[in-house]
Amino acid sequence: MNNRGQKEKHAQGMRSMGAFGAFPQGPEPESEQPTMRAVALMDNGPQLARFGGDVGIMKPIPLGISRPSAGLCRKQPSFTVTKEWTATAPSSIWDVKGEDLIPVPVDYPLERSHREIVCDASKVAHRITEVLSTMSIEAEYDAEKAKAKCKTMDLVKFRIRLYSAGENGQPVVVEVQRRSGSSKSFIRTCRAVLDAAEGGEIRTSLSIKKLPSMSGMQCLASASMKLKTNPEEAAHDVLITTANLFQTKKRDSELLGLQNLQNLTDPVKTSAQIAVLVSKKVVCLNELDIRSSVFALMKQEHLDEEDDPSQLVVQQRHMAFVVFANCLENCSKDASLEDACRGDFLTVELLPVLLNCVRSAPDYASDAYFAALCLSSLISCCHATKISVIEAGGMSLLEAAHEYGKEFHDLLSKETSRCIELLR
Repeated sequence: MNNRGQKEKHAQGMRSMGAFGAFPQGPEPESEQPTMRAVALMDNGPQLARFGGDVGIMKPIPLGISRPSAGLCRKQPSFTVTKEWTATAPSSIWDVKGEDLIPVPVDYPLERSHREIVCDASKVAHRITEVLSTMSIEAEYDAEKAKAKCKTMDLVKFRIRLYSAGENGQPVVVEVQRRSGSSKSFIRTCRAVLDAAEGGEIRTSLSIKKLPSMSGMQCLASASMKLKTNPEEAAHDVLITTANLFQTKKRDSELLGLQNLQNLTDPVKTSAQIAVLVSKKVVCLNELDIRSSVFALMKQEHLDEEDDPSQLVVQQRHMAFVVFANCLENCSKDASLEDACRGDFLTVELLPVLLNCVRSAPDYASDAYFAALCLSSLISCCHATKISVIEAGGMSLLEAAHEYGKEFHDLLSKETSRCIELLR
């Protein structure tokens, strides 16, 4: 084949290959691969490894990424998620030692509600237990982990944790964390706890106690407050709305109904006249069957956080005791409770529930306090009820609750002391 034929054949081959064949072909370039870091990922079972051709068992490598050894504190290398609470039984002595406190983890952001206190850790812990008892705040202590699990009278839950800010345990870091409940109430309580931890004066005014009625204030004594409707009609209308909430059998609606009753039976939040009218309709007359609905919520058994994560049952039971305490106290002052005691409800049905609640004071001190309030009203108005409490062993239950209250719950201590005096 001549040179001209060879050139034409070459050109025809180039056209058939297209643009790809117009460039010289070399080895295929390797694609860029991302830089890999060493990660140890293995399951929990034992692994097989070869050593010089022999198969042996090697210890499994923990699942996860290797943790750096530099830059972390010695006792607590990093913040880790553990069980929410592993508390011991309540103790009057929160035995915390400075050398046992762990440093604040480097990657753990402290809450704004914390303070550093230059003082011995055991003294700081003692101050905290003292202020919690004075403010009638339920608490469980874990001395090993320097934690305290707390709940106020208005169901605000928070945690207290002690850390070390230095090598020798000084200063002591006191951190308070809100878990649930009113933010406004938590702020007041948190300030009181932190001030007391620093050695400040304990503000007992923050603890719940009965205040004078608004209608008895001097600034309102000369004011002529005229209701648009008759007070009895107004109370009846509100009770109809409350009864409809209870009839829904929904926990959130029932809780709203209890909140209505708690406000309507509290002379501080409404007029004394309305509080007495509503209390008599609930306790003495059982109008619209509201008393039965509230009593059913009072008899509920406490559930743990797994079965009742929103703690609605706990709130319902607590508020039911508050409502009955308000109603019985208002009826007692109105001299209408003695007639109601002649029936079977207060002495046969209600009384055992109140005594059982007093018996469980170490677990539910706030509920026991309101149960003691109910007992005080019943005992002071009805001699038959006083005899029934004594025959049921109420004296020993009240004395045991009083001893517990002296250490942990100031209001419970005072109210059980009053009950004991009435029984003697």
